[in-house]
Amino acid sequence: MTWTGDRRTRPRNGARRLPERLRQRVLRRYPVCWLNIPGRCTITSVEVHHVRDDADGGTDTEFNPDGSPQLVGVCAECHRHVSARNSAARSNVGTRVMREKERHPGVLP
Repeated sequence: MTWTGDRRTRPRNGARRLPERLRQRVLRRYPVCWLNIPGRCTITSVEVHHVRDDADGGTDTEFNPDGSPQLVGVCAECHRHVSARNSAARSNVGTRVMREKERHPGVLP
């Protein structure tokens, strides 16, 4: 079997890619970064971002049923920042609330 691609161009495990025609259509519709995070944004859209994550009921359609955009064009820096923030928020959902540390009953005041 021959090597067919670079690891950086293949989707990670569990991820899937949008069809290329859909991706190009979204990037043509949003040539400028939709997020535009001050201090990070490089202005030109090069990636497609799901406004509502798949885990929250998002789809691979261009628009939600209410007419709001679902797929938008974003720059790589803004996309990396928002994806990391969303991932951190998902990982903190089930964390336990830590109790205050109790003094050992054998320790004298």
